[in-house]
Amino acid sequence: MKLIKVYIDELAEKMGTKSHAETMKILGLGRASYNKYENGGSISDKKAIELAEILRISPLEIIGYSKALKPQISREEKNLWLNLAKREERKRMEKIND
Repeated sequence: MKLIKVYIDELAEKMGTKSHAETMKILGLGRASYNKYENGGSISDKKAIELAEILRISPLEIIGYSKALKPQISREEKNLWLNLAKREERKRMEKIND
């Protein structure tokens, strides 16, 4: 499963940030939230949308992976979110490869 950290790393690369502090500032995150995402935690829908807008990708991709990371959801719900995220990611990859 794709972790939110991957998207934060993409953002840092895209924006050319040289430190975690710069990346946190772009996303409007405090240290605790940033560490949570870096360590595999889920992200709020609002932050997922903001991150997706910066990366110019579908928010559903990030939201889907984020929802699937939540420990309290059922296996069925987790699979629904993962399938949605993977579908959105495949669409993005197909556009890149065209």
